[in-house]
Amino acid sequence: MQFSELLDTVPWHGLFRVRDLFPGRNEAALRVQLTRWVAAGKVQRLSGAAYAISKPYREPNMLHPFFVANFLFPDTYISQESALAYYDMIPERIVTHLSITHGRPARRETPLGTFLTNHISAEHNGLDEVLVDRRQLARIGTRERALLDLIWLVPKGESEAHLRSLRLQNLDALDLNTMANLAGESGKLKRAVDRIAALKKEESQGWSQVS
Repeated sequence: MQFSELLDTVPWHGLFRVRDLFPGRNEAALRVQLTRWVAAGKVQRLSGAAYAISKPYREPNMLHPFFVANFLFPDTYISQESALAYYDMIPERIVTHLSITHGRPARRETPLGTFLTNHISAEHNGLDEVLVDRRQLARIGTRERALLDLIWLVPKGESEAHLRSLRLQNLDALDLNTMANLAGESGKLKRAVDRIAALKKEESQGWSQVS
């Protein structure tokens, strides 16, 4: 296979899996060729059978890490601190891109960043498909979903000490009724919603005093 054939076949974003692009072809032979292109800097290996066309051979716009995360881990969604930072609900810049999976947790160190999935077994509502960049859609937990996921995964994550340590901001954007519905019958999450309501009230009172 010529490199030009690969470029003609891959989607515009340059992310691909061998078996998806060339079903029926000798996958072992294709991997040998891909190894050569990786060594030549034309292709980047992300993990397993997942690859990315290198610049300048793919479209020059930057791939959004959330879009890449959804590609690397199908049937997952961005959540926890990654989503909260995206919504400007925490002040930190998140380097590792965090997703939630109903399958096995996994970690991928790639040329496009570090991607981590955490396992939560229950089915969840509270997901959005967001246009994170030009032509790049990503599945992201809502503000309420992302915060509850984080609380669920952290031991004593519902405690006031932990919630304050997150330095949550812009709590006025949270819908507490939605959070309560998403919390379901979980005692841990119900306690978290009550404490977040108190923090939200505290934040609003602080803003009113400043104004």
